[in-house]
Amino acid sequence: MKPLLLVLLVASLLNCRPGPNSPIAPVQPFQPSVKPTAPIQSSQTTTSLAGRYLVTAYIVAGDTLHTAKQGFPVKSKLDIDNFAIVIATGDNNQYTITYSYYHNPTGEVPTFTKKVTGSVLNDYYFRFADNSVQPGAVFDSKIQRFTKQFYQRTVGEGILIPLKGLSGPLDQTTDKEVIIVAVPQDH
Repeated sequence: MKPLLLVLLVASLLNCRPGPNSPIAPVQPFQPSVKPTAPIQSSQTTTSLAGRYLVTAYIVAGDTLHTAKQGFPVKSKLDIDNFAIVIATGDNNQYTITYSYYHNPTGEVPTFTKKVTGSVLNDYYFRFADNSVQPGAVFDSKIQRFTKQFYQRTVGEGILIPLKGLSGPLDQTTDKEVIIVAVPQDH
């Protein structure tokens, strides 16, 4: 039985061989197929960006003045609660970012509003730009597109909240570096 199988195997291999006049096609290297990524439409992103974000970190000139979880201060050198950012959409990639907090000693709720333009930065981030920033100032603001974590770094015209025990206007700005990190309220 084994010799018969060997003869059949050799015969089938000889039948698969090209004839003397048939051209042999060159072997093509394997090219992996890469499916191009579909660009995300800005309308898909813009509707999901609007909402209320709770500030989890507020840092001025490298000093962490306020950290919070789920809206409640964990560590704070400020007399504030409910530090939040509200992002609202407008027309033609225009947005408003409103910063607000509850000031414990006075009961005031100061708000600051900034009008910005939004655009897709890359596959992971959506960027906000402030066209009214003075020369020499920095406004770097973006949202991570999947986790929706908000990050903003300003140098010049950053929001300055008075420290505990200090009096002063609640709407003052600073030329120092200010970093604000926030997450959506539903997280």
